[in-house]
Amino acid sequence: ERITGHSAADVGAMPDFIGTMIAAEDRALFAATFQDALRGSKGENVEFRCVHKNGTTFWLAASWQPIFDTNGNSLGVRSSGRDITRRKQAEAALARTSEVLERTGEMAKIGGWELDLRTMQLYWSLETCRIHEVDPPVAPTLEEGIDFYAPEARAIMLAAVQAGIDRGTPWDLELPLNTAKGRAIWVRAQGSAVMEDGKAVRLLGAFQDITERRQAR
Repeated sequence: ERITGHSAADVGAMPDFIGTMIAAEDRALFAATFQDALRGSKGENVEFRCVHKNGTTFWLAASWQPIFDTNGNSLGVRSSGRDITRRKQAEAALARTSEVLERTGEMAKIGGWELDLRTMQLYWSLETCRIHEVDPPVAPTLEEGIDFYAPEARAIMLAAVQAGIDRGTPWDLELPLNTAKGRAIWVRAQGSAVMEDGKAVRLLGAFQDITERRQAR
């Protein structure tokens, strides 16, 4: 009653429960999963939009548990639900922020990257993939990322990364790099450490193609 704004009496008097309380775009999903539960299927965290009594829309995560008698006949469905509106709003805001960062990075020709030091998983933004001339999505290893640099630049890059891991030391370097298509370019590679309890847990930074600027210089 608190989540929906409706009392139990309201629901009992509704001639069309689904049409009244379930948002139009999710009624088919709700009906299908509910019928599956009546036939004996268990549903876990089915997410759909509902309409509050005051007319606002909110998100609900529901779990379905079919109920049977001792002869296996369906008696109905037991359900529990959680209001996940804030989580969905946060996810939507994060998606918008990610899109803005990707679009502005593309316009400015500046990519981003992140290295999780717990898993050693390296993430490249779309623009970083474009600069390296690889098709996204791609998740190279640290060694594969270093190998894109020209041979004379690899030791410099490795030393900068190791200093970031060991001491949290940031770097800002201009180095030669060979793309996946064999094109020789110059890049500006920046990095910094995210520290927790005095220990680096992530490295992240910016990546930019500065070939034209180097040539002009």
